[in-house]
Amino acid sequence: MKKTVLQIGAAALSLFFLFGCHSVPETIPGDLSSQQLIQLGQASFENGNIAAAELYYLTLIDRYGSDPALRVEALFEIAHMDVKKKKWNRAVPILREIERMYASEMAALLPGAYRRLVEIDLAKIPQSVLDSIPEDASFELKPGAPVPAENSEASELVNIEESLETEQAEIPVLPETAVSPDLPETQDVVSEEPEPVPVEAEEALPDAE
Repeated sequence: MKKTVLQIGAAALSLFFLFGCHSVPETIPGDLSSQQLIQLGQASFENGNIAAAELYYLTLIDRYGSDPALRVEALFEIAHMDVKKKKWNRAVPILREIERMYASEMAALLPGAYRRLVEIDLAKIPQSVLDSIPEDASFELKPGAPVPAENSEASELVNIEESLETEQAEIPVLPETAVSPDLPETQDVVSEEPEPVPVEAEEALPDAE
């Protein structure tokens, strides 16, 4: 048994280094066992690769979710990561779903540790947040597919809008020329040339002594 566990751990570790510490695999081999997916999820989380860790747990639900124990484990790990990131809108409904599973007939099939872990995580969430989220609130999971950080088209539109706002902010605003209402309007002054003195008038003038 111990040899089998070591083999699973070694295989998961080799896959982890194959996919990379901070990359999210586009596809996950279909022959991975539930324990390998769990170990890959744990290793990714410990290395700060939350997106890859979430993908492994979502794949665990997709492939082995019919096992209540494995489903609870994967759901809790996803909710626990959401609590750390303060993504309350998904964390709270998942944690409450786990509580309902422990309150149902399948409780005997579930690991006892997660009941207490759910209580601990719920205690970390502000009461005002818990009150604002309905008890029957649903949550969405997309098993078997990478979880994108954001929509690329929406991101591109946001970048364009931010670029336009930046360009507009850089254009200097010239002050308007002040016009004083008290000043009279300027008029064109036409210079008049002196009229020529008639010759007869010039002869009539006395000579200057």
